[in-house]
Amino acid sequence: MRVTILCADSRAYKGLEKELKGASFEVSVLSQAKSAWKKFKSKPSEILIFDTKMEGIDPQRFITQVRELDDVESTYIIAISGEGDDAIGKRQDLAADDFIVKPITDQALVARIEIGERIVNLQSLLRESQSRLASESIHDERSKVLNRIAIQEFLKAEINRSQRLSRPVSLILIDVDNLLNINEKYGIELGDKVLFQVAQTVQANVRAYDMVGRWQKDEFLLILPDVSVREAKIVAERIRNSVSTVSIALPEDAKLWVTACFAVTSKISDEPVTMDDLLEQLYETLEKAKAKGQSQIEYHWYV
Repeated sequence: MRVTILCADSRAYKGLEKELKGASFEVSVLSQAKSAWKKFKSKPSEILIFDTKMEGIDPQRFITQVRELDDVESTYIIAISGEGDDAIGKRQDLAADDFIVKPITDQALVARIEIGERIVNLQSLLRESQSRLASESIHDERSKVLNRIAIQEFLKAEINRSQRLSRPVSLILIDVDNLLNINEKYGIELGDKVLFQVAQTVQANVRAYDMVGRWQKDEFLLILPDVSVREAKIVAERIRNSVSTVSIALPEDAKLWVTACFAVTSKISDEPVTMDDLLEQLYETLEKAKAKGQSQIEYHWYV
């Protein structure tokens, strides 16, 4: 973990620097007021030791700048001041995480820094947990793509954007063939593997900003912003060909080959079209594809 010591006299902190390096901290000492902010900003640290008696720096302004850095998740700030200062009042005024009044030994300061290290690590774990929970709230547990609620919100937004900017948008509804039979014959666990492999195959064949979501039990919805009818056909064919190469291992070296049917619809005109209109047309088109057999594609577009 990185520690930056901001002080006027680097010699006064040589002992602390040695102690920290001995405890496997990466230490940087900044003693020039004019260049301190520029150097810290270029290489911020998780822990900042700030001697507030350093001339040429406004402690409150410097700490505020540290808190506002966009590329730093958090910095634990320990402010150090001279004898007679009100520790509680100063800490609140400066928005520091800890405030120490001299004198203090290097060993005691290292102990306070180690407390800061534990807090920084706990905050990092908390952010990771929050990020994971946020991700889980919008992703389907089995297929790992967007869930129904999330993909529906993206669909609403994309249709509005398409109509506002007079840009095309294409949708592809993908129905995994015989998933119910697969679940009944081989079990839900294997059916989940099929869903996951199809979802990964779809994602591997689209752009980073195209959106893939689980729509129904055996269906995936793909949103293609700014994609014309011709381009949507190419995408659908590419995904169909890729899905047809997916196989799931079965007992006794057997394989289950996966297929899916595709419905493609595109909005290419300036005429208002609702989400319900597009979805209704998608399902009508999907029924035509499924009526033809497995691994089929049908198209429809609004002109």
